[in-house]
Amino acid sequence: MASDKTAESALPRLQQPLFGPVLRTLLKPVIWPITRLFDRIAAGQLRLRLGGRSYLLDSDREGPQAEIDIRRPLRMARRLATKGHLGLGESWMAGDWDSPNPTAVLHLLAVNEHRWRERQRGGPLHRLLSPRRHQRRSNTRTGSRRNIAYHYDLGNDFYQLWLDPSMTYSSAVYRADADDVSSTDASAALKAAHTEPGSAPTLRQPTAQPHSGAARNAVTDSCLDPTSTADDRSSRGATPVSTIEPTAGPTTGPDGGIAVPRQTAALSRRTAPSQTTALSDDDDDQTLAQAQRHKYQRLLTMLDAKPGQHLLEIGCGWGAMAEAAAEQGLQLTGITLSEEQLAWAKSRFSGSPLAAQIELRLQDYRDVTETFDHIVSIEMFEAVGEEYWPTYMETLRERLRPGGTAALQVITIADDIFDDYKASPDFIQHYIFPGGMLPTVGRFDAAAQAAGLEITERSFYGKDYARTLRAWHRRFLERETEVRALGYDERFIRMWRYYLSYCEAGFLDDRIDVMQIALRHRGSV
Repeated sequence: MASDKTAESALPRLQQPLFGPVLRTLLKPVIWPITRLFDRIAAGQLRLRLGGRSYLLDSDREGPQAEIDIRRPLRMARRLATKGHLGLGESWMAGDWDSPNPTAVLHLLAVNEHRWRERQRGGPLHRLLSPRRHQRRSNTRTGSRRNIAYHYDLGNDFYQLWLDPSMTYSSAVYRADADDVSSTDASAALKAAHTEPGSAPTLRQPTAQPHSGAARNAVTDSCLDPTSTADDRSSRGATPVSTIEPTAGPTTGPDGGIAVPRQTAALSRRTAPSQTTALSDDDDDQTLAQAQRHKYQRLLTMLDAKPGQHLLEIGCGWGAMAEAAAEQGLQLTGITLSEEQLAWAKSRFSGSPLAAQIELRLQDYRDVTETFDHIVSIEMFEAVGEEYWPTYMETLRERLRPGGTAALQVITIADDIFDDYKASPDFIQHYIFPGGMLPTVGRFDAAAQAAGLEITERSFYGKDYARTLRAWHRRFLERETEVRALGYDERFIRMWRYYLSYCEAGFLDDRIDVMQIALRHRGSV
């Protein structure tokens, strides 16, 4: 909120609505989509620059503080009117609007979404064509290779500029001394996780359970100790197998068809204040590389794998998980559809003593025929497409030996926005990950259970993903000159920045989350 001691207090304080009745009447046919975005805000504060003047839009409720410069209002309004939320991203890419912190703008819009939710899907033509375009990017074997190449084959030199040295392109898990939530919080999380797809949606409010600064950032070399065992699970926010018991009552699958048993599990959800941090802020005691390594150690702990056992990694990326597994004496077969990633990963282990433990292939997960002691897959499920969720789960079941565990890291989307998300593919599906589809927790669980798999452990780390994205965005900006030197133009750079900000805002607002989850054959001991 502005006060007499802030710079914002010198700005004209607008009496909402933003435009007076005469001007509103004249401009309504032209820039009405913009007035719907910024005319009234119920929470937070916006510093807006339009037509050479700056204004302050304030509210009575705490919320994100953002700044936006609308440079080409007519073009921005046209894109918003025709393409809704996708048009907002395209207008950023085109330079119609700018902000020193686009994440804050997107977070502010999300908090005030009720003001323009009915217009998010755009005009009739866009609503008709957008889903069809997404469907044409189906993840058949040929389509999957094309979709993966579209994103991951941009070039290893590009990703090397802004990822951490391990070349890890998935959420880090930052070490915290208190990962667990109370039993009340766990019960509420469980109830939300099992909201049935057909039930009435409930607005998800941002959680606000701050960690102490010292506890949140404390890190020592011991927290990355590769010798940690399954006995450490309780201190890492995981739910041991013994706490999971079947309960009565069915749950309806996403298609309203076969009912599957519901399981009760205390869920660990990492929470933090819902706020947007400036990109320049970096007060982390942990480095991104440490947090990425901690992520791999957590997944290996979930597997409880023994030296000499054989792991399958579906979506091996640039080989960081393979390296972590081999360092613990495991054999690993990694598969990818990205030729660029495969070439990098193979060169990573060339001449290394770990090379004998690692086999890397250019292969579709549907074409693997061997069985393995354990399976690991990090942020791969989101890329297979809703049509192939059953196939993916069946592959896990068939490739996993009895008694083995599949440990996955998966991005999920809130139940109350899934239907709109599916009906109107978003910026990420159009420009970043063609063919992708985020599952809700309930839909993921239904697909796993329908394939004969049961959940033995689960934890959530949405705020850690926001922190990871913020680190990537900062590193990307620091290396922007070198990105341009690789041949990427202004439109691409703005597209990539919007992608990072869009995702960070989603995690901050709890619209999306990321979970680590362990699966086993149903009934296995």
